[in-house]
Parts: sequence; C-alpha cells; structure tokens
Amino acid sequence: MRFFDLLLCAGLLLLAGFVVRLDFRDARSVNRLTTTTALSQAAPAAIRTLAGFDRLGKPTDQLPGGTKHVAIFLMHGATFRAEADLWNNARGLYPTLEFAGVCGGQAAAARGKLNFTVATMGDYYALRRLLLTDDGGKFMVLNRENGAIREVDTPKSSAELTRLKSILPESQ
Repeated sequence: MRFFDLLLCAGLLLLAGFVVRLDFRDARSVNRLTTTTALSQAAPAAIRTLAGFDRLGKPTDQLPGGTKHVAIFLMHGATFRAEADLWNNARGLYPTLEFAGVCGGQAAAARGKLNFTVATMGDYYALRRLLLTDDGGKFMVLNRENGAIREVDTPKSSAELTRLKSILPESQ
C-alpha cells in the first residue's frame, strides 16, 4: 500500500509541476501582450468618439466628415470668444480642412454661431493627449486615412493663421 501511495504522490507532483510550467508560460505571454498593446504615454491617440454639435448647431457624436484631415484644438474659457473668432476665420481660409474645437460650457451658449464642430465630451485618452498637446502650445491635425496625428503650433492671431497654409495639409 505504501508503494501505491508513493507512486500516487509522485504522479501528483509531476502533474503539479506541469501545471505550474503552463501557468508561467501563460503569464509570460500575457505580460508580452500587455507591453505590446499598452497605450504609450508619448503615442498620440486619435479621437474615436465625441459628443457635441456641428456647425449648424445640431447634436453630433462624430468628427466632421467630407475631408481627409481634421484640425482638433482646445478652446479655453477665459479666451473663448477670441479663440472662437480666430477658428471661425480659419474655416474660411482653409475650406478643404475640417475643424473641431473641444470646450466646455461656453460651447452650449454659442451653439449654431460657430463655423466648426464643437465637442464637449470625447474619448478619454485622446482628450488627455489633446490637453498635453495644448500645454505645449499646439493643436492636432488628424489624417483620416491612416489615423496619423500631426502636432502644429496653435496660432495666436489672424496673421499667424494665414502662415499655417504652408504647414497644414491640403485635403480633397
């Protein structure tokens, strides 16, 4: 009987060793997958979802369509009116480029008076990246075809806005 118990214990130890080896292998593959799919802090994230209203004042849940590129910028409460005027002018200067501003409460009051799409809520990672971009004095230009994002210096005046023509991509 002792021999049978010893054989049973040895078999269970071998089985436990095999299961532990499989667990370690799975843990390594999960760790590898996590590091390859994790969102890098430095990698820009494209806005996939948003909520706000379009140029006509209608509620929307998507970026403006019809162009290859969308300029996405942050609007600030203290300078909202000046920024709104600046970006309204931008739409006239660059008709082949769509514009989307991200802002809060002032957007509702200006509904239908802005010449660009206004987002009041959106994807967390993309908006976090937009905040970091804005802290650097830049705005994002999203390429719809490949999802690439380019950071461009934010214009402070109409003169700087016209100088963007050489920097901003032309869209079809």
